[in-house]
Amino acid sequence: MATPAQRTNTWTLDEWYDQSVAGTTGGYAWGGQLWSWGYNREGSLGLNGNNRSFDRSSPTQVGTDSTWKWISGSSNLYMMLAGKKDGTMWGWGKNEQGMLGYNLNAARSSPIQIGTETNWKWGVCGTYCSLFLKTDGTLWTAGYNFEGMLGLNSNGNRISSPTQIGTETTWKQINGGRQVMGGVKTDGTMWMWGTGSGMMWVTNNNAMRSSPTQMPGTTWKKFAFGSYTGAALKTNGSLWMWGDNGQGTLGMNGNGSTGTPTNYGSGASSPIQIGTTTNWDDITLAYAESSHRMIMATKTDNTLWAWGSGGPSKLGLNFGTNQTSRRSSPTQIPGSWATADVGVFDCSADSTISGQGDVVAAKKANGDYFVWGRGVTYGGLGLNDKVSRSSPTQLPGNWFTIRGGYGGGAAIVQ
Repeated sequence: MATPAQRTNTWTLDEWYDQSVAGTTGGYAWGGQLWSWGYNREGSLGLNGNNRSFDRSSPTQVGTDSTWKWISGSSNLYMMLAGKKDGTMWGWGKNEQGMLGYNLNAARSSPIQIGTETNWKWGVCGTYCSLFLKTDGTLWTAGYNFEGMLGLNSNGNRISSPTQIGTETTWKQINGGRQVMGGVKTDGTMWMWGTGSGMMWVTNNNAMRSSPTQMPGTTWKKFAFGSYTGAALKTNGSLWMWGDNGQGTLGMNGNGSTGTPTNYGSGASSPIQIGTTTNWDDITLAYAESSHRMIMATKTDNTLWAWGSGGPSKLGLNFGTNQTSRRSSPTQIPGSWATADVGVFDCSADSTISGQGDVVAAKKANGDYFVWGRGVTYGGLGLNDKVSRSSPTQLPGNWFTIRGGYGGGAAIVQ
């Protein structure tokens, strides 16, 4: 990403620290236009219409605002979250169980502000609930509390506006997956809560947790959840995974039918290190469908890797549209790819890869964005056609960030 020009007008504290103290861009966008494309189910494209006539096969601007700073969303529930430069947070789409947090249990086809606060840092969607991070390090949640997913020490209730989890002010990175949520604190500890299905828990116990529960270790840097599988990076650059291994998602050269004591065929309920390299940089997991469980990660040497089940074209390894393509160990995707910009608060807004749905996106080292995955039916790749791609294809434009989802994507112009 190109370094923004020095400015003399108003700065946020994060921006000032990044450029004046740290000397980096830190992943922060000073503000840009928001664009979307693909499948418009439940108004998820944000184009002020909630039917298929609003499907778009090429990027279309959402509104006229040019102060969007970050975007996030759900891979399988047709919802989006986004933040603006002024610290406000917005949501649109299906809003199942009130999980977008704007105090309504109804879909919206254009961005609607969540509360009135101006210190939102980041938000993520899981399964029927969302998790929000503020710049003061506090953690907030909304949605359906299935098996304690809201982390509020209760089970079964619904909350349609952001509610604080605990009183801690040291949360720095958050993520959500299929029926499980979690976060990393500034002290390097990792915490999780929600369902214990699929050996998700790294405490060697798959019982439900309805409040944040600490996982072993104090050197965790970043983590991601998928469909009953989790992954995390440590500060030394090593990669660790746990959970279900049915599609070879643990990256240990085995799957549920070919397991051995060393490749964890059925899965692992405590973290296992993937290989011995210590230059892993970023990671993302897909959970759009339980049978399509892809993992994608970058290394600090600008290489990009994928493994698991690719579904229709998702692995980016030029397998064609074969639904059964998979790899049970990390396999390199050719090219020179960008590494993550580490921001002041080190959250997922700095990511240069997105593979949560059946549309995958990644940034090259030169700043260009490439997409692949499912393009049929909806034009989800934004390439002005309805064709799937099994290898990376450039999406023309000067994009700061892209988030792929189920049947479509969204992006902010740089």
